[in-house]
Amino acid sequence: MQKRNVNSIKSYKNIASNKNSNYNVITDYANHKKYFQKVIKNITEEKRNMIKNEQEILKILQKYKYFPKIIDINDKQLSITYEYIEGYNLENIRYINTKKAIKIIIKILNILKIIHSLNIVHSDIKLSNIIINKEEIYLIDFGIARYQGNTSFKKYASIRYCSPEQYRQLPLDSRSDIYSVGIILFELVTETQIFKNEKKENIIKNKLSGHLPKIRDYILNIDPEIEKIYSKATEVELCNRYQCVQDMEKDLLNIYKK
Repeated sequence: MQKRNVNSIKSYKNIASNKNSNYNVITDYANHKKYFQKVIKNITEEKRNMIKNEQEILKILQKYKYFPKIIDINDKQLSITYEYIEGYNLENIRYINTKKAIKIIIKILNILKIIHSLNIVHSDIKLSNIIINKEEIYLIDFGIARYQGNTSFKKYASIRYCSPEQYRQLPLDSRSDIYSVGIILFELVTETQIFKNEKKENIIKNKLSGHLPKIRDYILNIDPEIEKIYSKATEVELCNRYQCVQDMEKDLLNIYKK
């Protein structure tokens, strides 16, 4: 892992904050580089364990280009500094056609092949955690990532993307990430936020009962095969969902090549 002397850092800019963390962009004027930093707030033993888990998982992924590289770890402050990935997150993408959306989903699935082959579940796949820079896709924020079957984490993903088994606090495997990718497919193709303006309890109820909006309700002439892929990726019962990202990728490639 690359190490840096953090004393050379000249400026911090807070770009986001929530109840658990502050997120900063750091500019190092000595070498004209930027870094991204996550600083944990209101430190607890649970948060220490989570940040330690994130560090361990990211160290495993350092040799792959699709994930943020760790620059510095501060155990006392409980922070991680990463390389800054240029680009924009998919939440800011607008006006893409269906074929482009499918291409993006296929790239996301290819990245998930890597982490799933290492028995890692990201657990928080969503538009804002995917960075696009020209033709490259990067996956960030491994804050609640875990090894398959790990039941020690009680936190679940953002409500729009969370799989039913996460709500039920069941052991997770790769199919939980597949569910979230299905939601991303819906949002990219329809350019609509799923369950927009719905109350949290209604979203959970609809997800647990399998009552998700249909793509055809937003795009009348949508290819029926895309609707089938979305429906299969977001099945409530794990046995009915895609069993691996390769299966979902295969079906999407068949559409993409038309």
